[in-house]
Amino acid sequence: MLAGFVLIACGFLNIFAPSLMTRWQVQSTAKHGGSRHAVGSAFQRLLGIDSTTDPWDDGGVKSKVRLLGLVMSVIGLGALIVGLLQLS
Repeated sequence: MLAGFVLIACGFLNIFAPSLMTRWQVQSTAKHGGSRHAVGSAFQRLLGIDSTTDPWDDGGVKSKVRLLGLVMSVIGLGALIVGLLQLS
């Protein structure tokens, strides 16, 4: 159930604050090396984020991040419902 809450919370942040979430993701990827950098870079390529510009101002990126947030929220809601059903 905790995973459901986390997915819903992160999904809502992606939906309502896509610029902030994009900025956090780009800065985190730039700071860390190794596997975290590889995963972050792959995520940026998937969403079409060019980290050399200001991607948090790009309307296309914001739309993709909002869609990702919607998907995360729906999956989180599903996990929460499954968890609640298992409790009863």
